[in-house]
Amino acid sequence: MTDPAGFTCTHLLRAAEILGRPAPHGILVMVPHEGFLMMQAVDGPELEWSVIGYSEVTLQHHDGAPEAARLCSRVLWIHEDRIESVGVTPAPPGSDAPGVISGSEEFVRLLSAFAPPGQGS
Repeated sequence: MTDPAGFTCTHLLRAAEILGRPAPHGILVMVPHEGFLMMQAVDGPELEWSVIGYSEVTLQHHDGAPEAARLCSRVLWIHEDRIESVGVTPAPPGSDAPGVISGSEEFVRLLSAFAPPGQGS
């Protein structure tokens, strides 16, 4: 979703309403610069790859925007009326590893709950 009028904090406060569907595990949000807003309900097993992919997109859009228009270079997780930052440390070039995801204990627990048996983030 892009908006030529720009982004306001109200968009984040109304994320569930704007998304228009249930999001029992929260909502991932990208707001790299004014006029760019993307939201995705956290649905389950694809969470790890969504965070990694969204982090790359967010950073590219953030760094490519004029400095005065930049907002947030990280993915946000909205849940239970809170907004938290989620980070990704990329794997070294040429590595098959997906990168390391960081966030609150609650987010890491959620991420681990969706991991295949025997794996964790």
